[in-house]
Amino acid sequence: MTTGPPRRRPPARLHVDIVASQAALNQLLDQFDRFCRSQRMPVGLCREVHLALDEIVSNVITHGARGPRRPRIEVTLALDARALTITMADDGLAFNPMTVATPNLLAPITERPIGGLGVHLMRNMMDRVEYTRRQDRNELRLTRLVANGDPKRPKKPRRATPSR
Repeated sequence: MTTGPPRRRPPARLHVDIVASQAALNQLLDQFDRFCRSQRMPVGLCREVHLALDEIVSNVITHGARGPRRPRIEVTLALDARALTITMADDGLAFNPMTVATPNLLAPITERPIGGLGVHLMRNMMDRVEYTRRQDRNELRLTRLVANGDPKRPKKPRRATPSR
């Protein structure tokens, strides 16, 4: 009997399609938390991704509406042995998070402009961030490396990919 390399499991997936609202965001985050538990993902990793999802979807809810119509948001997560990949697409107003300036974290909080901190956190918690605008939709792809399930994975330089 010969043995080859171990068979890889297909990625675990979660797909959620919502209309931008606080109630829908809460449902998305609840589904993500259940996904984390079912996949036995490290707590630290889940917390960081939970925060990133919250920030991104909150921005679409707050700033993405075109008149009275609320945007639709599709979120797909794929987890394999190496990475968690989050793909988000919405039909809201164009917004490229890669163009948001890095906030001055050394300035007193009373002197900082409102906004930008959530995008900064998202960019720094992810290992790769890619944005495109395609067919009147914002498409954001986030990748968070998973090192053998260890939330304290080796730090690698984070790479943000500008829009095309």
